[in-house]
Amino acid sequence: MEVPQSGTLAIANHQFDLTAKTDSKAVSLLRREVGMVFQQYHLWPHLTVMQNLIEAPMKVLGLSKEEAVARAKGHLHVCV
Repeated sequence: MEVPQSGTLAIANHQFDLTAKTDSKAVSLLRREVGMVFQQYHLWPHLTVMQNLIEAPMKVLGLSKEEAVARAKGHLHVCV
């Protein structure tokens, strides 16, 4: 991703000055509330469906693999 040079960003009642040092606590809270929506729904081909589903919760939310798998199974159950 590109590094912003100037401006502000307002998301989910949080405002960020893109020229100032970012508050890591605010970013962590924001990451729990906001996700990315991709234009096309492609899974990473080198990963299984389960691996695709647990990647972000483990990396972004800090969930253990077991917690992420349980959460993913819940999402998959809704889809069936």
